[in-house]
Amino acid sequence: MVTTHKEMLSRHLHYEFWMLGETFLLLEAGVPKGVWGNACIEAFSMHARNLMEFFEKKASTHFATAVAFADASYEPLSKRIVREELRTKLNNQLVHLTWGRTVNDSQKFDADDRREVIRVLERERAHFVAHLLPAHTADWSGITLPMVPAR
Repeated sequence: MVTTHKEMLSRHLHYEFWMLGETFLLLEAGVPKGVWGNACIEAFSMHARNLMEFFEKKASTHFATAVAFADASYEPLSKRIVREELRTKLNNQLVHLTWGRTVNDSQKFDADDRREVIRVLERERAHFVAHLLPAHTADWSGITLPMVPAR
């Protein structure tokens, strides 16, 4: 089965934003440490990476990318906008089993990192919506991410 553009925007992309926002709010509220806390951190991180890749990747026949839904003036999320340290933490600490993992809590993906991710992705969401092709505006769900005060 091939996913349509409408399904991608109205269901799958909506789900990624919804899960990112909900797991962020749970973590901000203070999910207990242990299995549930780790599960929330991992879910948040997975959805954050999915959205970063959606906004960063060039047009593809395999991956859904923002450029497939946007006008020609849309510029994909630049990897320079997302701090390399943040990207490394997401990859090394949460997604990949690497030799770069740490047991030092001060070097782990933390609440400040999550807030930064939310700020970056909310800015990118607004940028994307401003460039949606008219054919796709009706399919956009209008979902937003929780507001995070600037530092």
